[in-house]
Amino acid sequence: MIIFVLLLHFFADFVLQTHDDAMNKSTSVKHLFSHVWEYSVFTTLVMLAFAYGLGGVALLGHAYLFGAITFVSHFSIDYVTSKWNSRLWKSGNVHDFFVGIGYDPWLHAVQLILTYVLIFGT
Repeated sequence: MIIFVLLLHFFADFVLQTHDDAMNKSTSVKHLFSHVWEYSVFTTLVMLAFAYGLGGVALLGHAYLFGAITFVSHFSIDYVTSKWNSRLWKSGNVHDFFVGIGYDPWLHAVQLILTYVLIFGT
């Protein structure tokens, strides 16, 4: 299931993210919020379907909690990493920029795995 959650993250974070949000989320809270909202709604809907299939109505609250924690975490992580990576790119620090680009999905993966394990217990 962890692999499914990570694939869900990849799709929601990279495939669904608009070019406009990707290019402007480091300077615009509106674009950051737009990206995180779309990411979180999609992720929550998929987790609702998963939770319902796993345990019926009893686990739907777990899916909503997963979505809420993920929204706050994703917003916080992207707020910091997008600003950090933007500064690195503008300063010409290409190596550290790519380190930051790689660090961002790692932070999201850790958050998603911990949240999943804490909420769903597996």
